[in-house]
Amino acid sequence: MRSIALTALQLVIMPVFKLMFSGTTLVDVDFQAVPVGDVFVFDYTAGALPEG
Repeated sequence: MRSIALTALQLVIMPVFKLMFSGTTLVDVDFQAVPVGDVFVFDYTAGALPEG
């Protein structure tokens, strides 16, 4: 039951975060964290997320 509630919470929170940050300059910032060799575990390019 707890995992279903957390999934539902994520489904609500993520669009809210997307809406909150879509109007900020953070959309234009690359995010790279946790380097492993010459690659990053988290490697997100700048720009808005695609729809869908």
